[in-house]
Amino acid sequence: MKKVLTIAACAGLLFECIKSLIHAIPANNSVDIALCMIFSLLSLTTLVVTLFEELRGHIRIKNTKKINKKITEFINTRGETVIVSKDLSWVTTKTIDKLREKVEVNGDRLKIFLPSENDTSKTIAEFADVRYFGNIVESDPLENLVSRFTIINYGNDSVRITYPHRDANWHINTEYTKGDSVLTLATDLVSLLDLLTKAQRK
Repeated sequence: MKKVLTIAACAGLLFECIKSLIHAIPANNSVDIALCMIFSLLSLTTLVVTLFEELRGHIRIKNTKKINKKITEFINTRGETVIVSKDLSWVTTKTIDKLREKVEVNGDRLKIFLPSENDTSKTIAEFADVRYFGNIVESDPLENLVSRFTIINYGNDSVRITYPHRDANWHINTEYTKGDSVLTLATDLVSLLDLLTKAQRK
C-alpha cells in the first residue's frame, strides 16, 4: 500500500512540475525553470525506483523447469530456510543436493512442513527437519491447507518469502520482505505448524 501511495504522489508531483515548467518557460523565469526541473527529476527518479522495486518481486513463469530453477536459486542462500508445501513436487535432484549442502556443509537450518510423507520428503528428512501436519486434527484434517511458500533467512532482518499462485497460464512467484503483511501471516502460520507438529511428536 505504501508503494502505491508513493507512486501516486510522485506521479501527481511530476504532473504539477511539468505544468509549472510549461508556464515558466515562456516567461523566461530561470529560477522557476530550474526549480521545476529539479523537482521533476526527483519525482521521476523516485517514481522509477519505486516501480522497479514493486515489479521486481513479481516473477511470471510458464515453464515448470524454470519454476524449479528459480526456487532452487531462491533457497541457495545462507541462513535458515522454512518451506511449506503440498508435496514438494517442484523439488528436483539438484534442489535436494543444494538443500543438503545448506545443512551439512554450511550448517544452516532447514525446516519443511507438508501434509504427508512421500519419497522426496523421506530423502530430505535424512538431513533436515521435516514435519507432517495432514492428520494433526483427526476431526478436521489439514491436507487441504492451501498456503504454499518458502521463507529464507528466517528469523533475521533480511528475511524474504516467495509466495506462488496461478494467473491463467502463468505461475507467479511474488517475493515479500520484512514488514509485509503476507510475510507476517506466513511466519505466524509457521509458528502454529511448529507447535502443532511438536505436540504430535510427543
